[in-house]
Amino acid sequence: MTHLHAHGMTVRYGGTTVLHNVTLPALQPGSVTALIGPNAAGKSTLLRALAGLGPLAAGEVWLADTRLDGMRRRDWARHVRYVPQLFGHSAALTVLDAVLVARLAGDLHVRAAAQDRTAAAEALVEVGIAHLAERPVTDLSGGQQQLVALAMGLARPAPVLLLDEPTSALDLRRQLELLNVARRVARDRNVILIAALHDLNLAIRHADSCILMYDGRICATGTPEDVILSAHSEGVYGVRLNKAETAAGRLLVEAEL
Repeated sequence: MTHLHAHGMTVRYGGTTVLHNVTLPALQPGSVTALIGPNAAGKSTLLRALAGLGPLAAGEVWLADTRLDGMRRRDWARHVRYVPQLFGHSAALTVLDAVLVARLAGDLHVRAAAQDRTAAAEALVEVGIAHLAERPVTDLSGGQQQLVALAMGLARPAPVLLLDEPTSALDLRRQLELLNVARRVARDRNVILIAALHDLNLAIRHADSCILMYDGRICATGTPEDVILSAHSEGVYGVRLNKAETAAGRLLVEAEL
């Protein structure tokens, strides 16, 4: 089975260690993992390290029996797709063209085949922005650009998809829609999906497992409910977290000082 696992991941910027000996549990295809923790906990650094977007000072990243660290960036990207928190495109491309370029691994000189155009169009439909296909990316709102970035990640399939705070620029409806898409993609495409999230209730609602980070370290792993309602989370966030339920019986977490 094509599971993702990592051991002893350490990242340093200059003389400062920002990711400390991080070991991930084996993450399985078809699963959604929420990566949670306060600002500057190391979530983005961990995702970028898993995507090969910076050298590891130590540690290993494996996809089943394939070791990813040490690969060229282009080869690593065939296994792991990364969707950043902040998206921008310098070229004056339409939404469809931006997704098509992502499908072609960023090579503007490759001639797109019919199946490439079909895959790009299908990614826009999957994310719910097909109506924006001919709009210039630079004319879109931040939230719309974030949806374009997700479509770009879906247009070129890979066993692992990493989303860095995908809901940060979206309104409530779009947050739910995007995470519903992400969960469906994980199931239908048998993808290992990891999403950095700030909203703990979104993590409980959409994730199968949860990883809590603080100060560049993993503090707890397990089911979203167990991790979020643990003493570790209360200590990390500095708040009291209480369990509640909606009228429909859905679990909610309420925070108070």
